[in-house]
Amino acid sequence: FLLILISFSCKKKEELAIDRTTLTASEAIEQLKNPLTTKPLDWSNQDLTFLDEVGNKSIIGLGEATHGTKEFFEAKHRIFQYLVENHGFKIFAIEADLGESILLNQAIQEGRTTDIRSLMEEKMLFSWVWKTEEVLALLEWMSEYNKGKMNADKLQYVGIDCQMNNYYSNFILTYLEQY
Repeated sequence: FLLILISFSCKKKEELAIDRTTLTASEAIEQLKNPLTTKPLDWSNQDLTFLDEVGNKSIIGLGEATHGTKEFFEAKHRIFQYLVENHGFKIFAIEADLGESILLNQAIQEGRTTDIRSLMEEKMLFSWVWKTEEVLALLEWMSEYNKGKMNADKLQYVGIDCQMNNYYSNFILTYLEQY
């Protein structure tokens, strides 16, 4: 469903001009859909070329119907990887705690791939939502991608939620003390 929505949102207005008098909704979807295999991590670059239409955008939102669903996060991983490799995207922002994400991003920036699992286990506060093998695979891929890259070319992992203050208050205090 997510990919069908992406497909619809990427079509130009003239491409969406469907004669509603002759087509049912399911027939219109059939004409516009981009079928993919059931295993998102197996999608080829050719499978994802429909994303090229949004490759020049600054922000692309990838939602999910439920948190913690393997296939949704694998799809996000593969789509992000495609956008990084083919369109220069650099930031993966997620509904995760700001402080824990700073700690994870530091490991990703430094290429400390082997530390990511333990950071997730010890520091992730939304444990049931993001403490999964699928999120781990994405973060490890980001870390490996960053190895040997200049800082400006490195991928960033950003948490955009501030429900907990277990970690980020210390970062703020350190910053204030420095400046």
